[in-house]
Amino acid sequence: MSEIVCEGLVKIYKTGEVEVVALRDLNVNVKKGELRVIVGPSGSGKSTLINIIGGIDRPNAGRVYVDGMDITKFSERQLVDYRRKKVGIVFQFFNLIPTLTALENVELPMVLAGRPREYRINRARELLNLVGLGDRMNHRPDQLSGGEQQRVAIAAALANDPPLILADEPTGELDTVTSRQIAELFRELRDKLGKTIVIVTHDVSIARIADRISRILDGRITATLTPAELEIAEIAPTKTHEIVKMLEERKIQISNEIKAIEKDFKAGRISADEFTSRYIELKNRLKEIEEELSKYIV
Repeated sequence: MSEIVCEGLVKIYKTGEVEVVALRDLNVNVKKGELRVIVGPSGSGKSTLINIIGGIDRPNAGRVYVDGMDITKFSERQLVDYRRKKVGIVFQFFNLIPTLTALENVELPMVLAGRPREYRINRARELLNLVGLGDRMNHRPDQLSGGEQQRVAIAAALANDPPLILADEPTGELDTVTSRQIAELFRELRDKLGKTIVIVTHDVSIARIADRISRILDGRITATLTPAELEIAEIAPTKTHEIVKMLEERKIQISNEIKAIEKDFKAGRISADEFTSRYIELKNRLKEIEEELSKYIV
């Protein structure tokens, strides 16, 4: 099991002169053995956070401690070792090799880790049985349903027995029923194997499997609740009204900021590059808030 502490994370992506701020002073703490679900709309920073915790990307500022080790200080070689031994990642699009069988796909991370063949085969069979695919081991991805492919991907993430499992929109390509089954599988695996699991998703309905649920918006964690607290919040009209009011006020504020920079640009007070960068950032934030508002306004 692993403990994760993220402190003051900032991540900025640059395309030419345009900057997009994906994470803004983000702080989050996940306990050992916890199943945490982080919920937020598209563009809120979910995937960026997973990539940084998983050692795929680095922040511009801030620290990530996994079991007390600051992985932001790791060399590239240390990060490769970290990704192979410490963390397993499950992606939205399964990331399976189409020409390999389910068994061979689960073996692959162990091949990269230098495990002997007999060990790999036995371990892959054990994991496929664990995720309910004991009778589908020799099938290729195109012979499996979406839910079965994701189960293979989960087994592959577990191959090297990492203490930490990260999942980026693991039900994004699945129907409602299959999504619930995959969500329940994560909870079963946490209970059976004692893994620390972090799932990021836009789907609030699967968040109820979590020990705690964090909401991410505009690159920050805005709230962390238990499923019971979330349910109370959802059925409390006053609280819902307050959330809608806050989001609508923020929407007006950003809209006014857009009008102001348009006025400044036309008056020659800011450059074209400065206007473009700020305009794109504000438009993205406005879109995120509108998506969040859509969850509360029917």
